[in-house]
Amino acid sequence: MANEARKKILIMEDEVELVASIKNLLEKQGYEVNAAYDTAASIDLGVQESADLIILDLAIPGGGGFTILKEIRKSSKNEKTPVLVMTASTEKMVKDEAEAIGVEGFMCKPFEPSEFMEMVKELIGG
Repeated sequence: MANEARKKILIMEDEVELVASIKNLLEKQGYEVNAAYDTAASIDLGVQESADLIILDLAIPGGGGFTILKEIRKSSKNEKTPVLVMTASTEKMVKDEAEAIGVEGFMCKPFEPSEFMEMVKELIGG
């Protein structure tokens, strides 16, 4: 296990406390985690760093999650990276739109940490 590269997860979420708790949870499980807190920084992060999973808030300031995802998908680094959307919206239309642009996972906030980790493992394994 020591020589095995850690899986990398990018978090794109504007709620600083939520990012801190998710990051802590993921790092305890052995994942490498980087985060961005607005649209421009999220696009930069997603274009510059390859990841095994992207965790994306749809209501992020400066343009929103759909804008971020469309830009990231243009980049060869993350054009096929699984995306887990987190949103406070429970509207079916939002979920349908997310799935239409290639989102693999969808969670409504707030959520249980165990439920969240189950979804992460389902999307990227281990």
